[in-house]
Amino acid sequence: MNNQALELLTLVGGRGGDPALKAWAASLAVGHRAELGRLNALLDRIGLPRTDVHAGHDMPGMVTAADLGRARTLRGAAFDSFLGRELRAHLEQSARVSLSESRGGTGAEARRLAADLAAAHTGALEGLRSSPR
Repeated sequence: MNNQALELLTLVGGRGGDPALKAWAASLAVGHRAELGRLNALLDRIGLPRTDVHAGHDMPGMVTAADLGRARTLRGAAFDSFLGRELRAHLEQSARVSLSESRGGTGAEARRLAADLAAAHTGALEGLRSSPR
């Protein structure tokens, strides 16, 4: 899910209007890249491919190709509003899925990573909610 969210986050600098939202989104992008690094390292250690099993899916919290197309048509406050809705859905679903894995996963390292992701995405949601717009 982070791969698609990162694609949306790359648009913020040129389309967003709210400086506080831009700063929050830049911080979220840094965190998402770090999370992907940890996930890829884990996949490498356990011998699983780095295949994005969710590519092309339209599921809760997933930033789709259509969403990215829509985002590219927006600027300023309209983009900020769209971004907030999309990232809220992404972070809520990602936190939910990660929390589930942290509680029910079979690998200890994957459970720890999932717990970290759940906490990070829940914290990011709080930052989004408290960001003035």
